[in-house]
Amino acid sequence: MAIDSKGINVYPSGGPYKIASREIGRQVTLERNTFYKGNRPANADRILITTNTDVNQSLLQVRAGQIDYDQYGPPPTAHDDLSKQFGVKKGGNGRYFVNTGVNTVYLALNTSRPAFGKVNLRKAVNHAIDRPAMLRVAGKFAGRRTDQILPPNMRGYREASLYPLKGADPTKARQLANGAKDEITVLHTTSPTSVARAQIIQFNLRQMGLDVKLKPQPFAVAIKTAGTRGSDFDMFLISWFADYPDPFDFINVLLDGNNIQGANNSNYAYFNNPRYNKAMTDAAKLSGEARYAAYGKLDVDLMRDAAPWAPLSNGNTREFISSRVSNYVYHPVYGGAVMNALVLK
Repeated sequence: MAIDSKGINVYPSGGPYKIASREIGRQVTLERNTFYKGNRPANADRILITTNTDVNQSLLQVRAGQIDYDQYGPPPTAHDDLSKQFGVKKGGNGRYFVNTGVNTVYLALNTSRPAFGKVNLRKAVNHAIDRPAMLRVAGKFAGRRTDQILPPNMRGYREASLYPLKGADPTKARQLANGAKDEITVLHTTSPTSVARAQIIQFNLRQMGLDVKLKPQPFAVAIKTAGTRGSDFDMFLISWFADYPDPFDFINVLLDGNNIQGANNSNYAYFNNPRYNKAMTDAAKLSGEARYAAYGKLDVDLMRDAAPWAPLSNGNTREFISSRVSNYVYHPVYGGAVMNALVLK
């Protein structure tokens, strides 16, 4: 296929479905790939994906059977009612499903800026934040609290009690801050959950003496801002979902200072420590149990001694499907339904 500088709407597929059409920002249509001869399922003739939807409207449409599956998931306030009405399942036949995700919600602390160039202030933030409060705003079955980089279902993870998980400790935070009065800009997206969490963060950090300004931006804009070196932010509230089930995808991808460039960064903490850079490179060369042990140690060492993040939680995947669909199969890496396995009743 020839290269087109404007991008393409259809490209070759080796799987059970092909992209039949695409309207940028609106819809993608998948149809069965007649050239596919493998054994992966293709139960639906066509899958129509509509983008940029409203979560509340989508919930009503799934309830009414107007759409079959909302990839984004129901709004936070809906989960209690959905669980009571339909029960909670992990797969198979049902309507409401909750499964463990491979992800971490966290605050990236911009170490390239004066405030969080100070390691003790980064540690102070980890004591100041109210993790239970920030998890509650995501609704029922939202996940579990954490103070570590790796999610607990990632190979290499080892439990370490580093920072308070049951609530904020402003006294310890003020002690570590040592009278700091820095002005802090918190970058966050405009989703209702992110807005609510940012307000909690603002309250928590003010309790430890910091002057906090919130900077809300739409998701794509916030990612561009945070990924551009030198942008005006001190903290970025964001989450990371595993691209593949290996700790490299969290630690090296998100914290290796050798990867920092002018734009399109994912190391939002701009953490660049030669000692840790080398440890990440060395861990990446290992395999088997030695690899996972090295990454487990790195996770704990990074958060205990350098604290480039303030991890908040590991989120669950909570999904709701229409009454005319069955055979829900959860993909543990990609964190959602295997759409080609869904069956119309």
